[in-house]
Amino acid sequence: MPLSSESSSCRIEWRPSPLLCACLVLLTSLAVLSIWLSALPFGARVACGLLASWHGQQLARREFSRRSFSLEWRSGEPGFALVFPDRTLALSAATVRIRGPLGCVSGLDARKRRFRLFWGPDTLSASDRRLLRLASAATTLDPDAALATVPA
Repeated sequence: MPLSSESSSCRIEWRPSPLLCACLVLLTSLAVLSIWLSALPFGARVACGLLASWHGQQLARREFSRRSFSLEWRSGEPGFALVFPDRTLALSAATVRIRGPLGCVSGLDARKRRFRLFWGPDTLSASDRRLLRLASAATTLDPDAALATVPA
């Protein structure tokens, strides 16, 4: 019996998460505060505080400046494709994890580098989360495999 998802496809937009960037800035502020309240000598507190502030701002800026793209999956294909405006990157051995409002897709590109994509509650709607769940179930199900085996 064929699966109903054999002719389906999934296309989900990915964009930088403003909520994640705000959380990075908040964590940076807390890191700097904890360094200032530590028992380090004054010079070490200044140096570590400046370094933590610079690094946190770099992380937030890098996350916010990432380009938007689409994650595409078609039935019959083993992995996902990242569709950028200028190129397409195929991901093999793709796995999907969904925990509440959070979603994560990871896979390997042609050079065997691991790519991980995260969606937060501000960037992944309930309907997109459902599409992602259906796409992940369709990639793991084999229509010829038995659902359960009973020992004889």
